[in-house]
Amino acid sequence: MKPIAWTAALLSLLGLAAFLLRTPQEPGQSGLKHTSAPANAPSGSSMPEKSGLHTSAGVSSDAPAVDRPQSREQSDELLRKARAGMAEVASRMTRERQVQLMDSHMQMRDAGYRQLFSSWNLDETTVTKTLTIIRDREARLLEKKLHHMKEGPSYTSTFLKEQKLERELAEMELVILLGQERFNELTSREAEMDAEVQAQAREIMEARKR
Repeated sequence: MKPIAWTAALLSLLGLAAFLLRTPQEPGQSGLKHTSAPANAPSGSSMPEKSGLHTSAGVSSDAPAVDRPQSREQSDELLRKARAGMAEVASRMTRERQVQLMDSHMQMRDAGYRQLFSSWNLDETTVTKTLTIIRDREARLLEKKLHHMKEGPSYTSTFLKEQKLERELAEMELVILLGQERFNELTSREAEMDAEVQAQAREIMEARKR
């Protein structure tokens, strides 16, 4: 896989990790959607263990087990395996690989940043300072995301606070350097670039399924 494509896929994985490692839930709850009784079911009633297929033709209520919705135990096990996979990916992300990822990440965004900076007529010194602040922010966020992947849901609350703090600190620096209006433009452009990366990652994953 090409470095840029690998970066897109890995960044998408980091985004998925944030979803899978959200706030811990009660024991037995995976956070994935499970089938429950209809809202208008009589009080005290429960759904039968085997969900029947009800049609006007009167299909038997004993549908094959393979047609049943995924059980809570199966969902919990899938989630457990996904989190274990995330932790393994994070454990293999050495400092050198993190630097390589940041190099690719910034390379992917370089044209978008420079197009915006050119429209502002920024001098090269300010461009360099801006890109340094952005790279440092992204590198620190990557470290925290990887730590989150290793530690699991128990670290979610701390991770969210630290992530917010890192973004706020970088925002302060960038607003001082560029001004609020330009910072807002920069934020919008980064959101567009993130969406492009996610689209690339989806294309890569779809291509690998074929």
